[in-house]
Amino acid sequence: MQTHLRLILYGILTWLIPFGISLFLYGPDGTLTIGIYAFKSLMIISGAAIGALLIYLYLRNLPGKTEWLTAGATAELGREKE
Repeated sequence: MQTHLRLILYGILTWLIPFGISLFLYGPDGTLTIGIYAFKSLMIISGAAIGALLIYLYLRNLPGKTEWLTAGATAELGREKE
C-alpha cells in the first residue's frame, strides 16, 4: 500500500512543482514576465527534470523482489510476482 501512495504522491508532485515554478513567472497583473517561448521551454525542461528525478526515486525504493524494468515501463503499482 505504501508503494501505491508514493506513486500517487509523485504523480501529484510531477504536476505541482512546475506549476509552482510558473507562478513566479507571472507579474501582479497576470501577464508573463518573460517571453512565451522561454516560458514554454522552461516548463518542458522543469517538467522533464522533475519527472526524471521522481521516477528515479520511485524505482530506487522498490522492494527487492520487484522487477525494476517492468515497474519502470508500466508504473506497475508494486505488484509482486510469486
